[in-house]
Amino acid sequence: MVSGAVAGTVYDHVPDNPPKDANYIIYSHGLIVEGTDERPVHPDYGVYEFPAIKDALSEPDFTVIAVHRPAGIAAEEHSKVLVKMVRDLIVKGVKPAQITLVGFSQGGYITGMASAQLSDTPIDTVIMAACWSWTEKQPDVKLNGNFLSIYERSDAVGSCKRLADRSDHLKSFKEVEINTGKKHGAFFQPRDAWLNPIKEWIGEIKK
Repeated sequence: MVSGAVAGTVYDHVPDNPPKDANYIIYSHGLIVEGTDERPVHPDYGVYEFPAIKDALSEPDFTVIAVHRPAGIAAEEHSKVLVKMVRDLIVKGVKPAQITLVGFSQGGYITGMASAQLSDTPIDTVIMAACWSWTEKQPDVKLNGNFLSIYERSDAVGSCKRLADRSDHLKSFKEVEINTGKKHGAFFQPRDAWLNPIKEWIGEIKK
């Protein structure tokens, strides 16, 4: 099912005066969206609904920050953008526990690198369909805070358990397998199958 959520608060930058009592999601999209088109079309998976995903993540009570990455940007370079966003929010009075990094595919890889750079300020992290060969090639990337992994049963990209196992400073690890039959494209639209686990998990860990 594709969510019909009403748009909430969405930014492409850290606001000047972020509400200090809000819960923040910093979302990073997949590789196909890099460039100028916010709704690119994949030949097998259809339209990547970046605007609709941002709106769905924000409903009903999350503040979403999501940058539309330029084409060809290096993952490590953009991970530093995410780190700066987190640190800017904290400087402006937002507690680290109110911030969650969320990324899909290439965005999940970038999110993982950002989490590794925030060991002094552990941030909760959600990675969706992003644990491929980089997790073995870059053993220095270790997550911090609480970690949720979501992957699609029909997708070639699966479990993040190895990444979690080596991340020895995690507070907790949870993994959810969804089964939409949509392969990697399961995350191209704002589907309840992955949206609901994220929001429920954030609600649980922030109690």
